Amino acid sequence: MLRSPGALMAGLLLAAMPLRGGTVSSCDEPSLVAVIQAGGAVTFGCDGEITLTGAIQITNTVILDATDRDIRLSPTNSTRVFEVATNGSLTMTNLVLSGGRSGTGGGAIFNRGTVLLVSCLLTNNQAIGEDGVAGRDS
Repeated sequence: MLRSPGALMAGLLLAAMPLRGGTVSSCDEPSLVAVIQAGGAVTFGCDGEITLTGAIQITNTVILDATDRDIRLSPTNSTRVFEVATNGSLTMTNLVLSGGRSGTGGGAIFNRGTVLLVSCLLTNNQAIGEDGVAGRDS
């Protein structure tokens, strides 16, 4: 069920792209990364925190939709959550990104491609550097 204009936009994006991707049925890093690598529309069949050991690389078109789910993505080390390449596109709906940290770019997301966040919460993420300068992409 779509609940907001942002969710409607994400729904339209889902309908417009070829069906690939899949469902993350187990809330763990290997399951999430495997489905993301295929690209396309990714939904969740679980609730919980997914602990990440490193940044997830986005090099294709990925739509993560956690509508009606409680999903939190949290790195365990001093790393960001996502790195989006120049050819990458990441759309997220109803996700929490928490605890990302980096000294060389974005704390939660380092974006060189396209990113769209719909009803997401970013909390306790840090791009380290004096006045943010050391964390920027030159």
